[in-house]
Amino acid sequence: MGQGQERLTVLLAGTSRRPGGETSVEMVMLFGLDPAARTAHLLSIPPELYVPLPGRSPGFLSTAYVAGSADYLRQAVEFNFGFLVPYHAIIAAEAMIALIDLSGGVTIYNTREINAIVDGEPLTLGIGWHMLDGRKALRYARIAQSADSFGQVFEQMQRQQQLMLAMHTNLLTTDAAEKLLPQLSQILSALQSSIETNLSADAISRLVLAAKQVPQENVTLLALDAASTQIWNTSESLAVLVPNRAAVRDLRERFLSSAPIRASSTSATTAEDSGTVRIQNGTQRRGLAAATRDYLQQRGITVAEIGNAPQAYARSVIVDYRNRPRFTQRLANELGLPLSSIAVAVDTTQAVDALIVLGDDYTLPQRP
Repeated sequence: MGQGQERLTVLLAGTSRRPGGETSVEMVMLFGLDPAARTAHLLSIPPELYVPLPGRSPGFLSTAYVAGSADYLRQAVEFNFGFLVPYHAIIAAEAMIALIDLSGGVTIYNTREINAIVDGEPLTLGIGWHMLDGRKALRYARIAQSADSFGQVFEQMQRQQQLMLAMHTNLLTTDAAEKLLPQLSQILSALQSSIETNLSADAISRLVLAAKQVPQENVTLLALDAASTQIWNTSESLAVLVPNRAAVRDLRERFLSSAPIRASSTSATTAEDSGTVRIQNGTQRRGLAAATRDYLQQRGITVAEIGNAPQAYARSVIVDYRNRPRFTQRLANELGLPLSSIAVAVDTTQAVDALIVLGDDYTLPQRP
């Protein structure tokens, strides 16, 4: 990693140990950072994506690391996505828990009641905002409530991005980086058996400080999800998930762009940016939902209904009922809310695309 303002790309992978002792890859994510433009991109990839592997028969992307190496996993991603990925960080579950705890924990919005046993421990979370320590955050990321196995994979990818945004929020709003970076060499030494990376401690420090300069509205979330993959049967009649190559090209272009997703003007609105919302006022400020409705409708967004939230909200939330990241990221940008305010809860029974609950942290944007 150079000393300048050049763009860089890092492969992030999360691993864990199964009961038998073998390594399992739970997360594959590309992190792109442009320090000069102060933008960042996160692209989530299903670990069990079935793809061509360089010099080998086609197989699951996760096997590129489990049966190969971190370098070979990077080569497999480069081979399938068509751009260079010079850096990697393979983080075991133990290290992820420690890093979240060192950053002060993460605050997430849970969209559905959870009462389950995960990793042999109970996890109970109600709907709403929660502060999670590292161990509970990892169990939360592993929860999957979808009915089918591929849907569970996509749901886990969403939760992983949710945790990454929560950690970025910590970076922006606390002095955790200033406190921890002077101790980084000691931290990496203590976690050396759980972190595999070709980034030096100095490079990681500069990466963290550069990420701290990226406002969250300049972060773009991307994923190889249900809209950009398809199910295919192998010659052994195994149903696998394969990428849609046209979608991969589109994701690659968006990932490599220095520009973040910006709030669209009414003249530039596309189908992906448009939708309908319900607004609820979770504060004691009268008329806030109506004023926000007027503001959004001037920006070309349809507000189907306004009302009061069933309880008080200290923090605002945007609940995505249709898994439409372009639209909900636009909503966050329009309202001046961090991307960590977005939570996905696919619910086709809802008459709108998203629910906006205004909390005490919300300030009505000034009209242009």
